[in-house]
Amino acid sequence: MIYYLMRFFILTISISLCAQDRPAKIAITAAHHEKMKIAFFIRSDNERLQEISNLIRQMLERSKASKSGFAIMLEKGAQLPAKAELKKWYQKGVPLAVLFSSHDPKALEWRLYDTSSGMMVKGKRCALALYGTRTVAEHVADELWPLLTGQPGFFSTRIAYCKLVKQGKRMVKHIYVTAPYFDIVHSDGQARLLVGHTNAFAPRWNHDKQDPMVLYCQIGACNVRLMAVSFDNRTKLVANLDGMTTCPSFSPDGKTVVYCAANGTIGSNAHIYLYSTDGDGEPFLQQITTNDGNNVSPTLCPTGDIVFCSDFEGKQPAIYCYRAASQTMERITADGYCTAPAYCAANHCISYSRLCGGINQLWMYDPVGKKHQQLTFDAGDKKESSWSPCGNYLVFAHDTGVHSRIAVHHMMSNERIYLTAKDELCSYPNWSPVYQKPIPI
Repeated sequence: MIYYLMRFFILTISISLCAQDRPAKIAITAAHHEKMKIAFFIRSDNERLQEISNLIRQMLERSKASKSGFAIMLEKGAQLPAKAELKKWYQKGVPLAVLFSSHDPKALEWRLYDTSSGMMVKGKRCALALYGTRTVAEHVADELWPLLTGQPGFFSTRIAYCKLVKQGKRMVKHIYVTAPYFDIVHSDGQARLLVGHTNAFAPRWNHDKQDPMVLYCQIGACNVRLMAVSFDNRTKLVANLDGMTTCPSFSPDGKTVVYCAANGTIGSNAHIYLYSTDGDGEPFLQQITTNDGNNVSPTLCPTGDIVFCSDFEGKQPAIYCYRAASQTMERITADGYCTAPAYCAANHCISYSRLCGGINQLWMYDPVGKKHQQLTFDAGDKKESSWSPCGNYLVFAHDTGVHSRIAVHHMMSNERIYLTAKDELCSYPNWSPVYQKPIPI
């Protein structure tokens, strides 16, 4: 999509301008594809505790760590169970138990137990008074997930996307933010309108863990500028250059950014630029691509390498990697029509869209094994994929030609959920990093 838009806007703009803790290891033996059973025990006299634990249950059950997933049973009682009671659960085929309590109305305590021994694996305390029910549930789920799966939690992350809506007699684009773990059936209107003015598209996240922001493109009278919005609704202008500025991608520390820009003159091409600071703290700008093609959709890797899409070697776009150490270009896809690459630091893989029989399907490239794997096979174009921070999920836009929905693909089970409704027109999904500051929706 960015590839098409960049070629279109270069022409259009030209005309306009001329005119913390180490996870504990739990050994669980279960039959293949059998759901892991976990007991949640909640003090029955605390309604908010019940609400939080039930929300955590839904998150864990719907976010599979494997093909099997979890089956969580809720138990209530006036008193927390003793060690002998925990061992009875183990005899019933429930190897793990999470006990929720709140002796202080301002705090929640959770403890994970191995029911075979009745011994506590880990426990923590978190504040209740300062945060809403969803925020507390996401925080606890993020703490439990690594203990249960050995994988980093992702429940407090968010997905930003673009939605085409009717405003009077015209269609305009807005930016929304949603949680990644509930499909549209169970979401209960969880999407939040973040940018409500017209002509906003292609959202991207910053990498400041204390100050989450969404950067997005805004179509102006004679250029496409880069804007940013925070979650207290502060907006600011980031780049207001001639032509088109899009697709910023940040280093993990947020100090370096790559982006795509075209100056809008007739015959100009889109190029990749890198903005950072030198050893003395002075800012500098480096043009990465200098070829005769359109270079778009950059992703900055932790190593300093840049994955992007370009058509400089032929009529069809391909996926490339700029190697920072050697300052050389490596072509990733040898043939085919390939666009919209996304790099995942967790699994070191690259996802991209490839035209197969007239349909854009999702593919994945493993740089270590040098292997390409097709991920989707069904009807409808799959566009603009983006990885979850843990590397277990891919979000993308599924465009049938009539409607376009935001979908999440689970890498282990190959299952898919949809975050937006069937009759909506949504695009440009982008998954956030893990922030220390909660993101309200």
